[in-house]
Amino acid sequence: MLENKTLEELVNEFARIQSSYSYDEAVEFSSSTCGLSFIIATVKHQKQKRRNGEYYIVHPLRCYNTYIDLIHFKEEDNDFDWEKLEEEFDIPFRGVREVCLLHDVLEDTDMSMEELESLFDAIGYRAYFSNYIKKPLSLITHDKKEPYGDYIEKVMHHPISALVKIIDMYDNMSVLQVGTLDENIIDKIQMYMKFSMIIDIVYKFSEKIKKYNAHLFKKTSFEFMN
Repeated sequence: MLENKTLEELVNEFARIQSSYSYDEAVEFSSSTCGLSFIIATVKHQKQKRRNGEYYIVHPLRCYNTYIDLIHFKEEDNDFDWEKLEEEFDIPFRGVREVCLLHDVLEDTDMSMEELESLFDAIGYRAYFSNYIKKPLSLITHDKKEPYGDYIEKVMHHPISALVKIIDMYDNMSVLQVGTLDENIIDKIQMYMKFSMIIDIVYKFSEKIKKYNAHLFKKTSFEFMN
């Protein structure tokens, strides 16, 4: 069972499984990095619950699913054109799924950045971690002493942390709306809405995703007609 193994044992087991794949199968954006991120998030959040009684791991998983739904990505899709997504539509891909899963690990558990980096190194992805995960994960980690407006300004220094923060706040708003809406919760929802809009005004993620979806629809329609 998951809860009977240490994080190191789980990572070692995962590394053994990963080593059975050929180089061609373990491509740069391999789901192995997401698999490790899922293991880390599940282990570190396993004893935590949110204020509404929900197991905490459900939140990063929802953030992950929201992102892959937005870009219509499936893990088994070997033909997914992530280069077009990043270069033509300016929507980040590499690192986003992992940051969705890990975005509260440094903030709400005893995990350190150095420990995270060493675990990615254990499965051969230190460079991937350094290039696509480390900086946005650091930016999205909120020091509770930091005013929220200053924190959002920091988050906006990287497109991955900016996009994941919008997804995070969207999910938090959905959870907050379950149950009694007192004044504090209404204020928090309004704050999340305001900062989500500010990030989107700067990065235009909504506009970019809308154009990307139109491209996918046009491509699908063309393939269907032919």
